[in-house]
Amino acid sequence: MATACFVGNPYFSYFHSSDSKSRINFLGCLQGQQRLYLLNDVAIDYMKNQVDVSKKWVTALSECGEKRFSTEEEWNNFLNSIGCTALQQRRWATEGVLKAALILNHRLENLVIHSDGARQFDTAFQHSLCWYHAGRNMDKLIPANDLERAARDTVQNQYWCLYDDIEAYQKNPTDKEKQKLYQDFDRWVTQRVNYPALQSELGKLMVVREELLLVLEYPWLPLHNNLRERQIREYVKRRKVSGGTRSKLGRKCRDTFASLKKTCKQHGVSFAKYLRDRLTGVNMIPRLGHLILKASGYQETVLANGI
Repeated sequence: MATACFVGNPYFSYFHSSDSKSRINFLGCLQGQQRLYLLNDVAIDYMKNQVDVSKKWVTALSECGEKRFSTEEEWNNFLNSIGCTALQQRRWATEGVLKAALILNHRLENLVIHSDGARQFDTAFQHSLCWYHAGRNMDKLIPANDLERAARDTVQNQYWCLYDDIEAYQKNPTDKEKQKLYQDFDRWVTQRVNYPALQSELGKLMVVREELLLVLEYPWLPLHNNLRERQIREYVKRRKVSGGTRSKLGRKCRDTFASLKKTCKQHGVSFAKYLRDRLTGVNMIPRLGHLILKASGYQETVLANGI
């Protein structure tokens, strides 16, 4: 069965099914129909920031100057022509050129991806993590005795107190409160507990500290992915009941109509009336793109998840 990617925010919903959950697929999804592969300084900088990228290929690609490719085939032929055949190196290079193209075509320098933590959604742009998903592993712990149970309950209670404090900060953000919350989180996540499994979970949360606390820099970011959960629920249920589609065209039609229906609902537009308006050629209902831009004020934030 094909996997589906949901991209959206409070102003639009977009579903895209494919056979891959890779970061390359996600970046291509963000590009929409205007696929472009752009080799420039942005792409090179992205590759330099990836620890697994060979300096040999960073240098080789840098010396090629700025190049544009309109299809995946053209880009792959170019990589073949310079002798870059290692799959991992090609993957990093492809992610870099897709990111560069997104910034050129859509001016997404300040884009923040807010997700449930799936790795295909991070590194290309700033990444914000859902607090609900980040805290789920603590819920799954099974204490062996009363002391471990008490430790888990105390740590979880502190976690959600931090959540409440950050939620209050979003309504009235100040530099003083921001610094206090950074310090509170650091004290919480670095505490020592006599419960190895819980200590391990705290260590994992320390690794994603910047993603959890990005909301302190951008108070308008959501703390959770509930919007995505609500938007995607009907889509998943219908796919399970129907067993999927029989062709790629059917899959594309399903994704398109699901995207239109959810976006219409977000703007208080009847989906049935919207379809009738377009099919009859009346065109009295504004284009959804215009409604999105008007309502969002060009806010560059998306929620993302793969299913």
